[in-house]
Amino acid sequence: MLQLCADEKVTVLNHTPSAFKATTEAYVTSDIAVPDLRYVIFGGEALEPSSIQPWLDKTPNGGTDFINMYGITETMVHASYWKVNDTHTSVSIIGHKLADQTLYVLDQRQQLAPKHAVGELYVGGEGVARGYLNRSELTAERFIQSPFSDDPKDILYRSGDMVSYYRDNELAYHGREDDQVKVRGFRIELGEIINQINQCDFVAANMVVTRKAADDTLQIVAYVVFDSAEADRDELVTQLRVHLANILAEYMMPAAFVAMESLPVT
Repeated sequence: MLQLCADEKVTVLNHTPSAFKATTEAYVTSDIAVPDLRYVIFGGEALEPSSIQPWLDKTPNGGTDFINMYGITETMVHASYWKVNDTHTSVSIIGHKLADQTLYVLDQRQQLAPKHAVGELYVGGEGVARGYLNRSELTAERFIQSPFSDDPKDILYRSGDMVSYYRDNELAYHGREDDQVKVRGFRIELGEIINQINQCDFVAANMVVTRKAADDTLQIVAYVVFDSAEADRDELVTQLRVHLANILAEYMMPAAFVAMESLPVT
């Protein structure tokens, strides 16, 4: 990727943060230069600003601006942006709204949350979709009439993303309010994986979570309790992988399966 950017004199690169980490490693450890690269635009998953620091350390005089874009498919992808100006913050900043969007941080009663409190992000404006095709119940749940307008066409989309106002009225991302996650830019409901594992008659219980790998990328890990303590666990894991491979999309497959005697319940 880095060599391609150099050869083709790429000026704007759109990357997921996890993919850019590999590009950064190549940049730091090679002699490849990308003087034409004006912007790197992030999207698809949460950005850890510190991941950009190695790139900046190699080119302290700048030349490339880093932009973190937040967005959702249901709102025509982009809703806010942040020009990365602080790589030492521990939160993922998604910044200010785009001009044609309206953003609200609401509490559980769909009232405005206090200034720095964490609430759910609701998105309105020209980009909001009309709903989900042939899924009226889900549409009614996620696309609501704006409580701040009498216009029936003023619709807000419930993002399910938890945010709060940070400094300078910039929004910070705090994760999901449900068990949906993003891995390498793919939207995944962990509950779907849990349900499919439960379909195996040799599985007594399971839990699926995300964990950070050694390279800081997010991975899916399944913890499984098998029915028979005497059975060959490696063989059962193999059977489980085959079962899931026929049902789940490849990006939903757990990176690891951990056999457990029991699941913690406290």
